[in-house]
Amino acid sequence: MKSYAGDKDDKQNNSRAKEPSSIANDAAKKAEMEMESIKEEARSEMKRQQKP
Repeated sequence: MKSYAGDKDDKQNNSRAKEPSSIANDAAKKAEMEMESIKEEARSEMKRQQKP
């Protein structure tokens, strides 16, 4: 079950509430990791297409 920032009923994954800045930082870290993954995939694809 997904947990949303305003959802106070779902305490399954978190025993204490996260600060909004912590939620934002977590989201930023995830986005940065996804971007790096996409960049690496793009590099690999470009190398693959350049081979004769």
